[in-house]
Amino acid sequence: YGFNLAPGSLSRPAQLSITPRYETSWFEANLPVSFYDWYLVRMGLSLRFYYLTIGTEKLGQFFNFRNFSGLDFYFTFHFFLEKGNCKKQKQKGCLDSERKFSSRK
Repeated sequence: YGFNLAPGSLSRPAQLSITPRYETSWFEANLPVSFYDWYLVRMGLSLRFYYLTIGTEKLGQFFNFRNFSGLDFYFTFHFFLEKGNCKKQKQKGCLDSERKFSSRK
């Protein structure tokens, strides 16, 4: 929800989004449906394959719907840092020599 912080400031319209999602370790699909300014319905799509996500918030731009109000396209590259486990549990963590890294499958 957009708030006016000062008399001359820009305000962002309210937006409510419901996003069904299917996710595995190597694939993800999202289909967000949002109500922009409480009355404009927008549908989007994003797909992730391993580390790369490609998506749009305004899927209607590709199907030539009327009342075209903008273009939206994005991509992300996400990588994960592996977290290790200590061989011996200590209160303040573990030293690098005690760290055992687990492999993801």
